[in-house]
Amino acid sequence: MFVDALTRNIAATQASGPVLVDVSADGYGHGTVRVAAAARAAGARSLFAATVDDALRTAALVPGADVVVGRVAPGRIDEIRAAGISPLSERPDERVGRDALYGFDGVSAPALSLRSRVLSTKAIREGDGVSYGYTYRAPRDGRTALVGVGYGDGVHRHAGNTVSVLIDGERLPVVGRVAMNVFVVFLDDRAVADGAPVVLFGDPDAGEPSVVDWAAALQVDPAAVTAGIAPRVERIGA
Repeated sequence: MFVDALTRNIAATQASGPVLVDVSADGYGHGTVRVAAAARAAGARSLFAATVDDALRTAALVPGADVVVGRVAPGRIDEIRAAGISPLSERPDERVGRDALYGFDGVSAPALSLRSRVLSTKAIREGDGVSYGYTYRAPRDGRTALVGVGYGDGVHRHAGNTVSVLIDGERLPVVGRVAMNVFVVFLDDRAVADGAPVVLFGDPDAGEPSVVDWAAALQVDPAAVTAGIAPRVERIGA
């Protein structure tokens, strides 16, 4: 996680007036507590959550935070009042910030990267199928790499045959269906060592695929790429 980048993004957005820092869906996979810390460092005093349940969770995780909630059913007004949470309808002049804060706009710096490692590689022959259902067949003889992360960790199920990852400085395609704990990359004729680092998405300025690249390939909002990253994925960074 690029904590400094997140702090800078929030500070830049704050420059044009106070902003409610959107921490819905666990800060879209970045971690509510980490995002709240970056918000404080950048001088942002208020956090936003789209739903009552998210807002209550945020208030519990970040004691003393000024939490604002978007949608409130009439029957839950007393509940949020008791937790010190304000409805957005009472804060009409305040902006909710998200895309520029997390780098989802393709302009500001990304605030998160997703990385794994190559578990193993093997030879594959032209026409051989890959993963469940053989939705991909090798166009020529080559090698594949098995990468140790899958949809159980939050990798989008439709990433197979759609996106690329970075291995040894090369962008290489994810092929076949993404499994619960692994996915496959076609290496062509490249030799890659077991344990080699794999960047799913990260900093485009470093030549890495970006979350915006993945979103475009998958035809989803960038927030949908990161929001599902599972709690079991180790978060590294302050």
